[in-house]
Amino acid sequence: MGTSKDELLTGISVLKPTEPFPDEIFYEIFEIEDNIERTQYIESLRNTARQLKRVTEFNNLYKSFVLDYAQRQKQTGNKTKFTDQPLELVCGEWTANDFGVRTIRYDKNAMPVPYQACSHPVLPVEILKNVDTAEERITLAYFKSAAWQTITVDRSVCANTNKIVDALSQFGIEVTSDNAKNMVRYISDCVGLNPATLNPKINQPFGLGWW
Repeated sequence: MGTSKDELLTGISVLKPTEPFPDEIFYEIFEIEDNIERTQYIESLRNTARQLKRVTEFNNLYKSFVLDYAQRQKQTGNKTKFTDQPLELVCGEWTANDFGVRTIRYDKNAMPVPYQACSHPVLPVEILKNVDTAEERITLAYFKSAAWQTITVDRSVCANTNKIVDALSQFGIEVTSDNAKNMVRYISDCVGLNPATLNPKINQPFGLGWW
């Protein structure tokens, strides 16, 4: 059974001046999903370190852990965990589950800041490539109205914050000017981190257009 947050706080409050801060107090930060609870825990740690007159040391160590954590997330990453999802994708920094797609990033003071890409499940499931023009289209699966649905749009749509709002919102995908930048980045991360699964499929168009 792991050490609780209260036990960790109590433990560092009695540290001797020469004793290092235990790594566990930093790992615990990244295990907390609720942003308010995470921020409160960080501030409690910082206040305890201040009482020990070691707040500068704590801040430096914490920032190092944040940078290391962010780098590891880019290299390994989370996976999509939507119920009955069409496929499983590595999604990097994003937490992608039935509550939507979101992530936590850290500001210049290493404080957590939440970002949301979408309030419901969505993920790219297929890339189609026109054999004649080499242009690509991308199929997105999204869960709305108690069912998985799909939409196929030009690849350029998912790379442009203005186009993605106009193209997807009319089909019920919750993308607005507020979260469009994050949606673009999330889709790009999924495609980039899953080259084998989302390898473009060649389409042989018949006449004009794609089909």
